[in-house]
This record gives sequence, C-alpha cells and structure tokens, in this order.
Amino acid sequence: MPIAVLLMMLAGLAAACGKAAPALPEVTRYPRPLSTASPELYLESNCSDEYYFRACAPQSPLGQLGCRQVFRSPESLGGLTPSIPMLVCRAEPAEGETLPQDAYLVNQGCSEAFYLRYVIWQDGNYRLIQNIADLQAVFAPIETTEEAISYAAAATGYTSFFGHQPQPGLRYFANRLEETHAVETPQGYRVNLVDERFCGCGPHTVYGVEVAVTRDGEVSAGTPRPLYQDPALDDACFN
Repeated sequence: MPIAVLLMMLAGLAAACGKAAPALPEVTRYPRPLSTASPELYLESNCSDEYYFRACAPQSPLGQLGCRQVFRSPESLGGLTPSIPMLVCRAEPAEGETLPQDAYLVNQGCSEAFYLRYVIWQDGNYRLIQNIADLQAVFAPIETTEEAISYAAAATGYTSFFGHQPQPGLRYFANRLEETHAVETPQGYRVNLVDERFCGCGPHTVYGVEVAVTRDGEVSAGTPRPLYQDPALDDACFN
C-alpha cells in the first residue's frame, strides 16, 4: 500500500476517534404557572378511586354529565381566570359510536378514542365544559400571558414544557429549546407547547407546537416541529 494512502487512512481514523459528541441544545427558561388543581374536588367527586383516576358510575353526578372517568387538572391549566376548581373528564360514547367534534375538546386516543372534556365547580354545582364555546363562556376574554398559556393547553390538549434537562442519550432536532411562554400579539397571544402523545410504533417524537390564542378565546395551532426522540422508545408500540 502506498505510504501516502496509508497516512491518509490513519489521519481519517484519528479524526473519527477524536470527533466530539453532538452538542446538546440550550434551554431558555421561563417561570412556571401556578397550579389550580383541586384535591378536594377530585376526592369528593363521588367516583371510586382507581390507579391514577376516579371511575364514575352512570348514576353519579359526574356520570350523569357523561364522565366515565375524572382526572386531576394538570399544572398547565393553573393560569386560567377565573380560578375555579376543575377536573378533567373522560367521556365514552356507546359502543360503535363516535362523538361529534362539538361534544369534546380533545381526543387523546390512538386506535381507541379518548375524548376529554372538563368539569368545573361553580355556584355549588358541577358544570360541564365540553367544547370551545363552553370554554370561552367561562374563561374568555384572555387578558394575560398566564391565561393564554393555560387556555391554549386546555383547548388543544398539548402540554407545557418545563424542566427539561438535555441528555446525551436523546436524539435532538433543534439547537435551542424554549420552555413554555406566551408572547403578546395584536390579535392576542402566541404560546409554545409540546405534543407528547405517542401512537403506533417508534421512533416516537416530541413535537413543539405554536398555538395562537385570540383575546376572545379562539384557538389555532401551527405546524408541529420535531424537538427530540428517546432512542429507548424506538421499538415501543402504543395503541
């Protein structure tokens, strides 16, 4: 083998061995909203305790509102105004039926529908929030960045993004990650949230989604952009 070729091969090998690991993304931090979760409302819901939710019998007050299960409200809804005790309600139609789009806010299911609504406690009674018009009636107008974040999350089912620590084992598609925050616009606000719903088989991607919220409570989501994947889930399948 010619000496020149050998030297070139050795130089290439040395460069490969000394190649630096991919740089981890920088994360821009923002204040987290406060939670309005209501343990009392959750525990006093007259629904039986399960692993991470409460199951509601059809004859129970929440069952009569169409809630098969109720969940604690997530931290991302903490900025809603007025501050009202709230539960997440899973509705389940009769077998073989689907709910019309104005009968739920979010479908978080994959092969099986997982219809989500909300229930608030107001004036001594449960009140069902089953679509965007109901959400507007209770929480619009949207007048602060904190309200905009929580309203966008409630309307879309996307989640807030806080506390992520970049890890060498993850597969990143962005050089910079921004925690959830809202930017005021002439029409209202722009909010960045993430879509962490995994369906089908891997690889599974966490997406960033920009959501526009008008002051009167109309919501529209932009095109999701990939943020990162966890290679440990590449072989995982979710139904």
